[in-house]
Amino acid sequence: MTTTSRFSTLEKIPETEPMVVLRRYQSDQREEKVLLARRFFSVGGDLTPTTPDFVREAYRSAAEAVAEGRVDLGYLPRLGSGDFVDACARLILGDSRSLSDGLVLGVQTAGGGTGALRLGMEFLVRQLGYSDYYCSEQTWDTHYDIFSGAGLQQSLPYRYLDRSSYELDLEGMLEDLRAAPEDSLVVLHTSAHNPTGMDPTEDQWRKIADVFAERKLLPFFDCAFIVKKQTYHISFFFFFGKLTYSQQSRVSPPGASRRIPSPSACSTRWGSSSSRPSASPRTWG
Repeated sequence: MTTTSRFSTLEKIPETEPMVVLRRYQSDQREEKVLLARRFFSVGGDLTPTTPDFVREAYRSAAEAVAEGRVDLGYLPRLGSGDFVDACARLILGDSRSLSDGLVLGVQTAGGGTGALRLGMEFLVRQLGYSDYYCSEQTWDTHYDIFSGAGLQQSLPYRYLDRSSYELDLEGMLEDLRAAPEDSLVVLHTSAHNPTGMDPTEDQWRKIADVFAERKLLPFFDCAFIVKKQTYHISFFFFFGKLTYSQQSRVSPPGASRRIPSPSACSTRWGSSSSRPSASPRTWG
């Protein structure tokens, strides 16, 4: 008698390219091997010769804090560590009046930035009825899996990178955003846009924020990497009184050229929401 496992139909999800490169580096036994990709995170908690010094220092400081009992390892409240969440909100929003006026709600999540993205989108799907979202034509591939898993049914692209000049296609981006129905959900990268590395200037961010206010769009910021003093543009969206969601997963210290992995938090300003619009997909470029 042949028994078929109930798990036999499951398909293995392929690894992302950065993980494949890192694992190949680890398994290579040659002494002259070189890892050209700097490590933003560790695999299995290990460090390599290419790990930046400030990342090593962060590991050392954290280990000392645990060993000396300066860190509470007990269960956290349901919304996470209040001190940690408040610090993340100040990091993102600076001296914004939204903080002093008590208009910001923060939640610490598990699973790094991936967990924050999933929970944020799941909230918008379950509580506000969103079923589709707009995202830059070039984006982190994992976005699609995370957002579909949260219940979103359709990804609608807006232009971002001009493939001929390799510069930000601001006019194309703004044209697509203006064509989006009011109250549409739009994903934005705070800084270090993945995978293009192309970030809007301060003036360009103001123009983008103007269109969000004009079309009453809902911005969802993926703050995968935060470089000091490069989150000023988020305040542009708070200035217009829009409901804004921001997930944060990594922070860069002053003077650092790379980012330090840290726990993830999301900060949200709640506002009113109208009924969901219908949307038609645009052909991918």
